[in-house]
Amino acid sequence: MQAPATPLENDHYIPGMRVEIRDAEWRLKRVDRSADGGYLLECVGQSELVRGRSAQFLTRIEQNIRVLDPARTRLVDDLSDNSLAGELHINPVFNEIRRYRLKATAMYRPSLSRLWC
Repeated sequence: MQAPATPLENDHYIPGMRVEIRDAEWRLKRVDRSADGGYLLECVGQSELVRGRSAQFLTRIEQNIRVLDPARTRLVDDLSDNSLAGELHINPVFNEIRRYRLKATAMYRPSLSRLWC
């Protein structure tokens, strides 16, 4: 279940943070300063309509950027057969973690081979 949205009190955005922009949930991939004094947020969609899509938002233009606070997340029972609903949610998360771990390993090994040769 999604954490309730709360307005961001300071202008500090951190990669990995989940935000709600334009009524959709996004995960921040990258945060850069923009020329207008705000931030350029590079995001990946998390909610149903935008899942897996990349987007960029300027904080000076977007009126309602809200941070989803993980401390306010409510856990609910999975009443589906054999906990299928929870499994369908957790598997893509694990696959994404494995994909990034493989990328890091692939990038790390060639540099070691150059050092030891």
